[in-house]
Amino acid sequence: MKNLIIFTFLYSISLLAQDNLLQGLSLTEDISEELKIIVTHLNESPIERELAEEAIAAATLINSDVKKLDKVNLLFLIKSEIYKGLLNNQYMSYSDSVQISSVILKSIREKFKKYDLNYSPMAKWIFQSIEKDLGPYEKDGFIDRYQTVNRSNIKERAKALELSKSLKYISPWIIALESKTPDQFNEMLAKISVDILKQISRKTYFFHEFSSQFATELREGLFVIPSLAPSKPEVKLPTGDASLEERSKEQKEKAEKNLETLENTQDLEGSSKAIDQLIEKEAPPKDQWTPKE
Repeated sequence: MKNLIIFTFLYSISLLAQDNLLQGLSLTEDISEELKIIVTHLNESPIERELAEEAIAAATLINSDVKKLDKVNLLFLIKSEIYKGLLNNQYMSYSDSVQISSVILKSIREKFKKYDLNYSPMAKWIFQSIEKDLGPYEKDGFIDRYQTVNRSNIKERAKALELSKSLKYISPWIIALESKTPDQFNEMLAKISVDILKQISRKTYFFHEFSSQFATELREGLFVIPSLAPSKPEVKLPTGDASLEERSKEQKEKAEKNLETLENTQDLEGSSKAIDQLIEKEAPPKDQWTPKE
């Protein structure tokens, strides 16, 4: 009976899961390693239909606009828009600050090690970039004392200024890595990736508009674009059965609450306890008859 309850619970969660709608999205040429990472992330990530439609629309516009762009200009455009999108986006607060220290970096490293399989390749790329940028400042514990360096030491003051400038853009990523679960972080990256594609499509439009009318066509397009399956029609309950509709609504809300409970549980042992608690809630009263296993 316990197995049946677990199966029913997991099935209710699966109904809430997003589809991997951009599974067929790919590049026709390896023009940029950064763009390849973004496309791979979207290719492998569950994503809301509206976001998937925005990504496909942007990729379609880019395909149309880049046909007469040479590789050098296109590469510069792509790289600049990707890094601008990563360093300044709507999903992270750049006004918030956190005291970056070796303790926080150690915590993030342990988190990535523990949940290695849960983080996407793009998430790992972001983390490795942060480690590479901050690595030189960890030597001799400088990252723990850069705000209190001796003002008479010109060399250390200059180094502290460099670190402060870097942290303006790096610290929001560190906050996100520290505060979000792996799935939440991956989901945020998918949204940022779609925004980056949209921004690239705006810039390729201007390049296309101002390119020479005598330019020859250089490529067919940059993306292989999948076709979205028609959205599933909403299943409507028979009209007039208010109690049935209300019961369905309650079951959906309960499934969402149960899903949130598990998502907020950070380790396997905690997840097991959470599932047991949910099973106890779903279990029928002791005086109610249930089939034997």
